[in-house]
Amino acid sequence: MESQEIINILFGLLCAVLGWILKTVWQSVKDLQNSDKVITAKVHEIEVFMSGTYIRRDEVNQIVAGVNSKLDNIQMLLSEKANRE
Repeated sequence: MESQEIINILFGLLCAVLGWILKTVWQSVKDLQNSDKVITAKVHEIEVFMSGTYIRRDEVNQIVAGVNSKLDNIQMLLSEKANRE
C-alpha cells in the first residue's frame, strides 16, 4: 500500500467518525427542542390554571360587605350596651 492510500483511508475513517458525532449531536439538539416545546406547553397550562384561581372582584365585594355588616352589628350591640350603663 502506498502512503496516499493510507492517508485516504485514515481521512475516510476520520470523516465517518466526525459525521457520526455530528449526527448524534444534531439528534440531541432535536430531542432538546422537542422537550423544550413540551415544557413550554406545560408552563403555559400552569399559567392559565394559576390566573384562573384568583378571586374575582365581585366575590371580594361580597365578602367585604358581609364582614362590614357583621362589624356594624357588633358596633350597634356595643353601643346599646354602653347606653344601658
